[in-house]
Amino acid sequence: MYGYTQTQEDRHPPSIFISYAHQDEKLRAQLETHLAVLERTRGVETWHYRKIGPGRLWQGVIDEELNTADLILLLLSPSFVASDYCWDVELSAAIRRYGAGEALIVPVLLRPVALLEETPLGQFQILPSGAQPVSECRDRDKAFADIVNGIGTMLDQWHRIQTSSPEPTMTWGIRVRGQLEDFSLQRRLELARALRKLTRDTTLELFGSGAGSVNLCFSSNEACLRLVEKLHNDGALSESLNVDIIEVGESIGASLHIASQKVSSAADVKPLEAPPSLPVGDSVTGGFPPLIGGMVISASNPLQPGFKLLADGSRPSPTEEEQVELAMRLRNYLNASLVVQPDLLKVDLSPYDDYCGIPRALRHTELGRDLLAQDVVLKDYTARLLHPSLDAGRAFWSELEEVQTTSERTNAWFRVWITPDDLTVRETGHEDHAEITVEKLGFKVQCEPDYRAYEYLKESGRPSDLVEPEINHRAVEIFKERILPLVHREVCLGDRFGILRQILTVIVMSTWVRQSSLAEPFRKAGFLDSNDTERFNLNVVQEEPTDIKEYYLRSLDAGVWQAVRASYDAERKQIVRRLYMAGGISL
Repeated sequence: MYGYTQTQEDRHPPSIFISYAHQDEKLRAQLETHLAVLERTRGVETWHYRKIGPGRLWQGVIDEELNTADLILLLLSPSFVASDYCWDVELSAAIRRYGAGEALIVPVLLRPVALLEETPLGQFQILPSGAQPVSECRDRDKAFADIVNGIGTMLDQWHRIQTSSPEPTMTWGIRVRGQLEDFSLQRRLELARALRKLTRDTTLELFGSGAGSVNLCFSSNEACLRLVEKLHNDGALSESLNVDIIEVGESIGASLHIASQKVSSAADVKPLEAPPSLPVGDSVTGGFPPLIGGMVISASNPLQPGFKLLADGSRPSPTEEEQVELAMRLRNYLNASLVVQPDLLKVDLSPYDDYCGIPRALRHTELGRDLLAQDVVLKDYTARLLHPSLDAGRAFWSELEEVQTTSERTNAWFRVWITPDDLTVRETGHEDHAEITVEKLGFKVQCEPDYRAYEYLKESGRPSDLVEPEINHRAVEIFKERILPLVHREVCLGDRFGILRQILTVIVMSTWVRQSSLAEPFRKAGFLDSNDTERFNLNVVQEEPTDIKEYYLRSLDAGVWQAVRASYDAERKQIVRRLYMAGGISL
């Protein structure tokens, strides 16, 4: 999460920005007296608005100090919450910098604040210990000492982060037995806090939640996920969190939004702009690239493997030039999938993350770019299958409207993801080389409602009239029956996902390499699982991922398609027109 490593020469003394309401001046001064020990022992520099010199523009100085501090101390009280500047300006800036990995946030409870757990600060550990307000402590010196000790621990953590290589963040999920309505936002935040305490990972955040069994999505570093998995496998996680946990794992894939509402006439509908072409062009998303049947790796030169192509008599064989280009691209895929840790070999198409959710180690590699492009294709293709002029789309909407008798409007989100499945690999050993043949490789196409995006929109108030989740549940069942088999067929056989088939085949073969004796020289050279794609000259892609993200955001905002369809309402004895769309945020 934290994006740069400092050297001894450029490291600066840690700085603390103190945000507080002027009504709490006396308590702030007492706390600052206790902070003096950090100034003397750690070289800490503290700053608050009382330190603004005469003749300086106060807002500019506050902004400068707030945007450069390593740790932002929020002195909470009813006065702090009531202050527009503290709450809307300083708190917002603090959360933005925390989210970007630029600063730590430490809330300090000076005086009691009602419903604090329902605010954005509910996810953070609050000082003093036990979140007891300082004003209610009999021994305030002891309370302030506890606060300073907590800040010292946070500064130690900050120092470790700033002087070591950044740990990549990842998204993962916990599936809990029960119904989503039994897990309020407050209860989900409490589970996130319990997980942070259990794993001692202060960067862990609740990302969202889904339906069916309750799927809670979190963001953290890999070590945190591994610890949670171990606790679950040992049977300790359910007991610690006091919930019945079914599984811990990852779910990845493209988000798809569908919507419909009644309109008076087609003339009232604003037409969509024609979407641009996907920035990477047909080389990634079109044609039918050759299937990869295996590879040959020389023990003396494992970085230059040869790939075996499967013959297809119905399609022309690639030219010599195309074979050279293909071999280079597949080698880049293989090398990237060996350098990057296996759990990061994914993309999670999200409009809210940098590079649409590509892990940092993959961002400028061909592998990351092409995975992202195929994820966009997955969303785009799936959306187009839902058009009411097609048999599948017409059947989908007709069945959905049968169960949607009381709603004038539909909004539903889906998550579709693709993983290798049902595979068989055969190894043939020779004196100077090894040969791998992929004898069988299937693909699993799965679907769940994407309530991460659903909840984000619902809680942000945009749009405000989303339907109840029960309709979304039924929409998912219809989607699985009518649409998902067509997606699965295209993934296995269609032109659109030819590159994805190549990528997943290469990832399967890289998994074999990791488990074979060939992995040892990679490991000794610091190549395997280093996540350092730049060092090994794999960052050959420039801004294409950013361009793909812009394309995705545009289609998400505007919609992939929209159509007006008229039908006869026998109960009302009138013609009803509905506007349908897929891929957009709002109608």
